[in-house]
Amino acid sequence: MFSLGFVFFNAEGVARNLPRAADLYQQAAEQGNHGKAATTLAYMHYHGDGVKRDYWRSADLARKGAAQVSE
Repeated sequence: MFSLGFVFFNAEGVARNLPRAADLYQQAAEQGNHGKAATTLAYMHYHGDGVKRDYWRSADLARKGAAQVSE
């Protein structure tokens, strides 16, 4: 899920689709084993890229993602 989200976020061979990327990153983050997905989704929520700007959600995802990355 993370890799496919990366493809849509960065327009790697497909049209850039930020809402689709956010959905895929969310799925990867929910699996609980991909901190990069959570931190990227945090970035998207912070900037309002493809999702509603939400600083609280961004901070929560950043904490969860950082905990997973550091494991």
